[in-house]
Amino acid sequence: EFLLGVHSIEFPEPSKHKIYVKPLDHAGTIATSYSFMRPVKIQNDWMYVELMDDNFNKKGNGWIRWTKNSKMLITYNLLS
Repeated sequence: EFLLGVHSIEFPEPSKHKIYVKPLDHAGTIATSYSFMRPVKIQNDWMYVELMDDNFNKKGNGWIRWTKNSKMLITYNLLS
């Protein structure tokens, strides 16, 4: 998919979204601090992401809900 080829993704309002250990709304959440997310794979409304710092070093990974009710919940960056 297109989103797997973008440089990074972000939530427009990060405080309103969580990163999960599994692609389930009731799964545990991840509290790792990060600056950007890099998409790895997509599973329906869920996206597996790598969590990156300001220098694009990997800090962790997890699942995010990237779309809900046909509405995109993320923004994306094509370039660094």
